[in-house]
Amino acid sequence: MDKIQAAQSSEELVELWKNIAENSFLNYYVNAELPQEAVDDFKDIDDLESQKHLLVELLDKNQLYVNLSEIEDTDFGVSAEDKVLNKKFYGRGF
Repeated sequence: MDKIQAAQSSEELVELWKNIAENSFLNYYVNAELPQEAVDDFKDIDDLESQKHLLVELLDKNQLYVNLSEIEDTDFGVSAEDKVLNKKFYGRGF
């Protein structure tokens, strides 16, 4: 989400779209293949904010957070502060 918001061009957004598709961060109903026609249609949208909005809509929002059961996995790099907050929120240790 941060990278989408920070993008300054259509080309940056297309690269993000490719990365999102390759790493399975798209909604289940979105074809992960990027046919050139779809990329061209995306670039034809002449408003960067509209392109950003569209790309955000394609994201699988469930991939934007770490599941509680995986919070201790060091691959996710969850901070100690976030872990404490989650323990307080869910009312249990893990």
